[in-house]
Amino acid sequence: MLIKLVQGLAFVVFNRKFIYHNWWEQKMLWLMILGRLAGYILLIARLVDFSIFIFALIELIVAWLRNVRAGLTGHKPL
Repeated sequence: MLIKLVQGLAFVVFNRKFIYHNWWEQKMLWLMILGRLAGYILLIARLVDFSIFIFALIELIVAWLRNVRAGLTGHKPL
């Protein structure tokens, strides 16, 4: 995904004929590139948020298992 973004930016930077061919096309191309970049940023944020959720869930399960183990061995649960 990131490779396509870099290729798109390289196309815009190095293909001067297309950039100055039509002002509207140039603006739309930049908007498409910025939209794709924003989409990738949101995707990464969702993945990070999901991984934090999974980590918190694992921590909750581990704490519950510690309490169960403490109860089985006769200690007072945390």
